[in-house]
Amino acid sequence: MRILRAGYLMASLFPLGSAIVPAHAGDNLFSVSSKGVQATIVAMSGKDTSQALAIGQVQDANLREYCNRDPGGMTTRYGGSMSISQCVKAMNREMGGKKYSASANCPAKIVTVHWGNTYKLASKKYMEGYWDYVWRDKFSGDVLDGSNASGAPTVTSAYAMLCPSFY
Repeated sequence: MRILRAGYLMASLFPLGSAIVPAHAGDNLFSVSSKGVQATIVAMSGKDTSQALAIGQVQDANLREYCNRDPGGMTTRYGGSMSISQCVKAMNREMGGKKYSASANCPAKIVTVHWGNTYKLASKKYMEGYWDYVWRDKFSGDVLDGSNASGAPTVTSAYAMLCPSFY
C-alpha cells in the first residue's frame, strides 16, 4: 500500500467493491495525535476487514475543541496571548481542512497510520484495568514504547477505529 506524503491513502489501490462511504454523524473522531488537534471521520470503508480505510478531516469544531483545551498554552486562559477565537483562526490557517488517512488489515492485525508507518500488533495484555497494546514497525522492526511521543496511543486508536471487532 502506498501512502502519499501529505497523508492521503491512495484509495484507488483498493479493489472496486470497497467503496469509500461518508461517515455518519456521531462517529468517533480520527486521532491525529495524543495532545494535538483531532480530525472528524469523513469517510470509512471496509471496517473489520483486510482493507479497512478511514479518512479524517480537520474541521472547525475540531479547532474549537483544541483551542478550548489549549494544551499548547496559546490562549489567555492558559497564559498565552490569544483569545479562543484568535486561536481558532490561527489554527485554521495552519490546519483547517487538512485530511488524514489510516488503513488496516484487521485479521492480520496490521495498521498503517497517517504519518505513513505500518505497524503489526506484537502483543496485547490486560494490565490493571486496561489493555496494553504493543506495536512493532513492520519494516524497521522497532517496537513503540507506549508513550505519547512514540505515537503508540494514535496507532492503537487507529486500530480500534478500523478494527473494532479485533480490538
